[in-house]
Amino acid sequence: KLAGEYADELANLGVRVSALEKKVGNISWAGDARMRYQDKGDNTEKYNGRIRIKVKGQVNDNTAVNGRFLANMDYKSTKEDTSNGVVVMDRIYVDHKFGDAAAAKLGRYEVDAGGFNTWLISATFQGAEADFNLSKDVALGVGYGRFSTDSVIGGGDANYNDAEFFYAQAKANLGAAKLGVDYFRANDGKDGKGLVPVASVEGKEYDKYEVIGANLVVPVGDFRVTGDYYTNTAAKGDPQVWAAGLGYGAVNAKKPGSWGIDVAYFDVEKGVAPDGLGGWQLANAKLLEKDGSFWYASADVALQKNVTLHGEYAFAADADKGVDPDDQYTVSLNYKF
Repeated sequence: KLAGEYADELANLGVRVSALEKKVGNISWAGDARMRYQDKGDNTEKYNGRIRIKVKGQVNDNTAVNGRFLANMDYKSTKEDTSNGVVVMDRIYVDHKFGDAAAAKLGRYEVDAGGFNTWLISATFQGAEADFNLSKDVALGVGYGRFSTDSVIGGGDANYNDAEFFYAQAKANLGAAKLGVDYFRANDGKDGKGLVPVASVEGKEYDKYEVIGANLVVPVGDFRVTGDYYTNTAAKGDPQVWAAGLGYGAVNAKKPGSWGIDVAYFDVEKGVAPDGLGGWQLANAKLLEKDGSFWYASADVALQKNVTLHGEYAFAADADKGVDPDDQYTVSLNYKF
């Protein structure tokens, strides 16, 4: 009865919605910003900001073009250099879906590996990747290309001597646990030279790179047990990194008051992580560049809707040789829009 009574109004509403959709078009925007303080643990500190604007253009039902504009700002620096506050496009790639079973991406995108105790996250990769959903709980991805020189591994610039990488990644939801398996292999770089750098390169001991490893997350109520293990089988002595952690809760940026915390213990042999550990916000993230161990804690809390406070602390580092690294920490406010 209501549909009949308001038929004209519903028809007009449909016309207005259609007109609005045509005006909006097929491009969507999103972004985030960050204000961050970093204590390097060596009596130096950093205060910086970042803004990222993401754009997505839907070409058709199966194909989308993705891009991201990025600008970093060092608030302690007074230098008018080209890297301070300049906007660049650090991501541009095409996503294409082949039904629900497969997908592919091409261009400059992000590569991640590991669970919470990740050794590689948000690394800038230039190449191609194919993804396959083997079942609703098992996925496989393979890719080939090069890491970019502005890769976020170790929190700074990296130079891999133009080495080409092949990688394969599998993820499985086992019900009681989530398992990930990763394989990365690099060929010789430019002019037949080895990879530059791999953590704490000494001569050519660690300039070969063929890493295999796994990560595991076991939920136990609101808690989770995490673990990572990676080894570089191509380097001298087969160096390895393993980590075990415990976490509680999870932050949801849309729910003020939600929070999560994780603590993990790392045991390190240099030669596995390229140029330090990626993904961390610590200013001096070189804890994987020497043999030893350390503790790492990370916490997040949603202060308001889409406003979160993030903190990281690396402490109790014990180097097998030389001076133990100092404790270091970082705190940042993060905004999503």
